[in-house]
Amino acid sequence: MRDRNKNAGFTLSLFAAVSFLVISLVAAASDTLQIQSTVCGILGTIATVIGFIAIFLFVLGAVLYAVAHILPAAGNLKGSMQGWGMGMLVGGIIAIILYTLSSFVVYKIASFSAGNSIPVISKVDCNSVNANQTGASSSLATPSGASSSLATPSGKATIPTLTANNANNKVQSSRYALAACQSSDKKVEIYNGNFSTGTFAGWITQGSGFGTAPTNITTANRNGDYYKARWSGYGALFFATTYQNGGLFKSGNLTSNNFEVTEPYLNFQIVSPENSQLYVELLVNDRPVLINHYNTSNGQGSYGASTFANTSISLSPFSCDNASVRIVSVVSGNQIPNALIAAGNFYMSSTANETQGILVNSTVV
Repeated sequence: MRDRNKNAGFTLSLFAAVSFLVISLVAAASDTLQIQSTVCGILGTIATVIGFIAIFLFVLGAVLYAVAHILPAAGNLKGSMQGWGMGMLVGGIIAIILYTLSSFVVYKIASFSAGNSIPVISKVDCNSVNANQTGASSSLATPSGASSSLATPSGKATIPTLTANNANNKVQSSRYALAACQSSDKKVEIYNGNFSTGTFAGWITQGSGFGTAPTNITTANRNGDYYKARWSGYGALFFATTYQNGGLFKSGNLTSNNFEVTEPYLNFQIVSPENSQLYVELLVNDRPVLINHYNTSNGQGSYGASTFANTSISLSPFSCDNASVRIVSVVSGNQIPNALIAAGNFYMSSTANETQGILVNSTVV
């Protein structure tokens, strides 16, 4: 009974120590990726330690058991060595069971420690998170066809704006875990992401909301083709917008062709009032995974009705996947001032570029 109590006490002490370690390390992490890296590091350590113990017990147990078979039956040594050998073999099996259970326990503790301020993690692909820490160069993705459909944000669970902004701030200057497809460049262009061709090449249009071609900011400002004030704050020449024919709006969306995720952030510029029918979607493997609503008039500083603001979407959970971005408008008619959306200058980057206050909500699909 005393031995059982000692074993139980040792087990509880070990569990408490592991729990404290996991909670401390996860609490120090600032975003989901760092939590994933922490979890992978803990699991890697457990695998190394328990793996060594299991192999040692199996080998030593097998040797003792084999030697016992050639010993004479007389005396207690033969029986003792057989008992020791069997005990070590059983210990090796228990070590494997403990390792199997450790993944579940560590995930649960990490998710509990992360709380609501960081998205709850699921099982992590540690091979992807830890692979190729030196990084490998990747060529720009070439455009390929992708199906497109109008999407609506109804019935989705919303992540508070504060959470999204804080998460971006904390990891703004950090590099996400290098993957096999990681680019050595800090900025990776998306094909025609700034509409520099003057056309929608590399983009899929549905509906007539964005017209037949991107808007030339110089021409639009010269001809007065803007709402209230001249377009400003944009870092390129062409952009996509639903502001057509002086405010007569039509529904439509604009979807980029797939690009391989080789950087942790998708940066772009946007003009949008707060309107549930105007938003930007992130698609991964042609499936929507995130919907963002913006209000650029809330940006810190002076942001007028036609002033572009910077924003970022985290791509770190989707490293090496095929992703695309979709600009959506499902409004129609003359609905100024809450109807226009404009966006452009899309590119991937190692750092976020976010104007604080413009993200209204971010919905995980």
